[in-house]
Amino acid sequence: MENTELQTAETLNADTKHLHSEITEMMVRIKIQTVENTKLLDLSQKSILLALGQEVTLNTPDYSGSLRPIAEKLAKDSNQLATNLRASEATRDCQNVMLEIMQLAMVNKEVIDIGTSYSAVHDTVSISVVKMGDYKVYNYENVPYLLYENVFLSDGFSEPLKELLDIEDKLLELIADAKDKAEVAA
Repeated sequence: MENTELQTAETLNADTKHLHSEITEMMVRIKIQTVENTKLLDLSQKSILLALGQEVTLNTPDYSGSLRPIAEKLAKDSNQLATNLRASEATRDCQNVMLEIMQLAMVNKEVIDIGTSYSAVHDTVSISVVKMGDYKVYNYENVPYLLYENVFLSDGFSEPLKELLDIEDKLLELIADAKDKAEVAA
């Protein structure tokens, strides 16, 4: 019986490592693509301005042609697009970490109870962790949490990516502790 459980644990551990490496590789590819897209956008913006005979700034007082308002709008739209791309990169990074946390919850469901939820109304992620079986022990009331965190993704005051990475680190520690305790109990 112990040998089967050990083999199952080793298989789960190998699967987790494999999935983690795949997610890491995917995140690297996404970051590279985002950086390349941002460079292309910046180059396009400069090309538009240069093609219209302007320098990077549109404050040339002697230009009176009808293309100036169009160029200004293009430049403004390009700046907005660049800003949105940079913001979406941060959002994608948060989404990737949230997916990793979900993966940790699913892969380690035998040793620890990790709950995750997202509220679109508040743009908030909630993560809770309790010892396996505590919900039944406490009859689903006043269950002691090992971890309970809310991360506001777009409130403008916090650093959601840093917070999510810190939570992921805490989860990894809690999972390691839970696995150690499960091994000792077995």
